[in-house]
Amino acid sequence: MGKGVFATEAQKYWAIGLSALPEKPGEKKPAISNWTSYQANLPSEDRRAEWLSRYSNCGIGINLGTQVADGEQIAAIDADDDIWVRPLYGLFGNEACAKRGKKGATFFVRVPKSEKVKSTALKAVEGFGGIDILSGGKQTVLPPSIHPNTGQPYKWLGQPLYKTKFEDLPQVDKRFLGVLAIAIKSEHVPCLVSGKETHAAALAFTAQLVAAGATDGEIEAFVLGLLPVGYAGDTHKELSGMITSARAKGFENGAFNAPYDPGDTGPIPLGFDKNGNFVVRDQERDLILSATSSQLLSLQWQLGLAPMDFWAEQFRTEKGYSSILAGSALIEGCRSKGPFDPATVRGRGLWKEDDRIIANLGDDLPDDLQCHYLCFSPVPVELCEEFEAARLQEVIQQFNFRDQGNATMLFGWLSIALIGGALDWRPHV
Repeated sequence: MGKGVFATEAQKYWAIGLSALPEKPGEKKPAISNWTSYQANLPSEDRRAEWLSRYSNCGIGINLGTQVADGEQIAAIDADDDIWVRPLYGLFGNEACAKRGKKGATFFVRVPKSEKVKSTALKAVEGFGGIDILSGGKQTVLPPSIHPNTGQPYKWLGQPLYKTKFEDLPQVDKRFLGVLAIAIKSEHVPCLVSGKETHAAALAFTAQLVAAGATDGEIEAFVLGLLPVGYAGDTHKELSGMITSARAKGFENGAFNAPYDPGDTGPIPLGFDKNGNFVVRDQERDLILSATSSQLLSLQWQLGLAPMDFWAEQFRTEKGYSSILAGSALIEGCRSKGPFDPATVRGRGLWKEDDRIIANLGDDLPDDLQCHYLCFSPVPVELCEEFEAARLQEVIQQFNFRDQGNATMLFGWLSIALIGGALDWRPHV
């Protein structure tokens, strides 16, 4: 009977100073207890012999966080979605040491011990898998162990780890990981991945990365790696200019986080809807609008929401104002509000909020209301001491109703339609 994966592979990793661990067949966990104790201390020769005999047919994994050079530890960046693989290759080089299981890829890196990089799960933008930073206290399964979901062996992408010099592994630090966290949760990622109308998204994404402290090379790796294979648009050619422009506008000095105040005329961020669009209230036209991130970043859209002077007061540049800063402030404002409930929007008429009656007829309303009241066209209401109700009822009865009782029902509805929202039971007809 032939040797199993652990018996065949373990010596290769012990020989280079990595702590090989037997993995339970069909699982992603070690077959031994107290396995974290071997992060800094490799098992003794006797313990190795015991494991090779007892766990011969197990899969293989290694402890992460083990020191591999003076002041450096081995770690891994585990991408749980295929869309992150090309950007990570752009960051680490095509010869990077990585492995693949069911999807995505795990890249091996080294981190400075002084940085005290902790294992962290980085959440991605909605709709995409995230990225896990695996360091001390974590382990990872290695090829050719069998993946529990696919029933197929893990595979190396490029050179296996046991054949890779530690100094050839990419070095990452907390700054880089901070950039990575900002990049994968950006609301502009879906647009770049789609390859459609990417100019505004790439411009805003570039500004975000500059503000996060990314290098030019990192920005290029993220943007170009997210665009579809075979993308034929102009963003490739424009990217260098976008980076230069973002740095010239001071995004890396905190300008990207400029505060936003809608005042009495600017659009008010309300949240985001179930389709992923952002919702704002247009104070000038008394409308509630749903917009994509590309629309909110568009100068034309912004000028439809508020005049140039309003934007220039908060986001001024030498040539007017920065639509990217303005749009990003709107987007962040919406994100901070959370999900938007359309049921909170109310039109003209009288409404009930708790124990208050709200007359939404075009006049100013209190500032502490729970719902959003729209009155696009005010309703002029004049006090009338006398009204010929009997005459109105007679007019209604002239129509040819199948049931004349319906004439009375319609007359009643007309009498209370305007105040229907303030009643416990709203009348309909």
